[in-house]
Amino acid sequence: MTAIVLMKVFEATPSCYEAGMRLITLGEITRIRLAIVRAIGHRADVLDIGCGPGELHHLLEPRHCSITGIDKSANMVRFARKNACATSPQNISIAIEHGTALEIDRAFSDRRFDTIILSFVLTELGPDERTWVVRAAENLLKPAGSLLVIDEFLPESALKRAMFHIARVPIHLTGHVLQHVHDLSTTGLWWRIYYAIVELPLMVLSFFTSEPLTRPIKSLSGLLPDGLYIAKCDQFLGGVIRFATIKKGAPE
Repeated sequence: MTAIVLMKVFEATPSCYEAGMRLITLGEITRIRLAIVRAIGHRADVLDIGCGPGELHHLLEPRHCSITGIDKSANMVRFARKNACATSPQNISIAIEHGTALEIDRAFSDRRFDTIILSFVLTELGPDERTWVVRAAENLLKPAGSLLVIDEFLPESALKRAMFHIARVPIHLTGHVLQHVHDLSTTGLWWRIYYAIVELPLMVLSFFTSEPLTRPIKSLSGLLPDGLYIAKCDQFLGGVIRFATIKKGAPE
């Protein structure tokens, strides 16, 4: 499921994000969200990091939750706010803010949340940043709180890993080019010819020297401090996408 990299392209067009997620997860996004809802208690105070357009929030309405969603895309935040206002759920409190996972320690107070969701966030971070975000999330959780991690993982078997890496190159290249093309001005025939002859080859060359857009997780347990443990881990799309329920406290 290396197509998660294309999420970065869909982020630029929030109205297409939901259709894009269904495409790149082969429809599994619905099952994933329902699994998230089942893992969240009634009247929970929830922090949704990388909330996207906020589709998950409406599924939580029967849980009477209080939700704070943050996203690094200003366009996505505006779209999510309109989405929340349009549906106006009565049994849920929703606040959408502009921010990144690396800012949560300054934005929120310690031990505030019952549940924190990290949805396709860690793969966009470097190794040290991942460790920092998980530790910061632990500080924001109440005692016995839950950290829910949904992300892309390296397959366990050697054969699946080899196939994963082979498929990853063309998909990442497509995402890399689309991300750059989205910001180009293509008014006029001559500009389009120039982009096709000059800019496009340069984009392809830069792909092989730039950092990858995402890095799948090898091991989640290695990121966890002593105060967190994995209570449950569900797999989707053959294990490439995993949903881990991580608890704060001592293992039962």
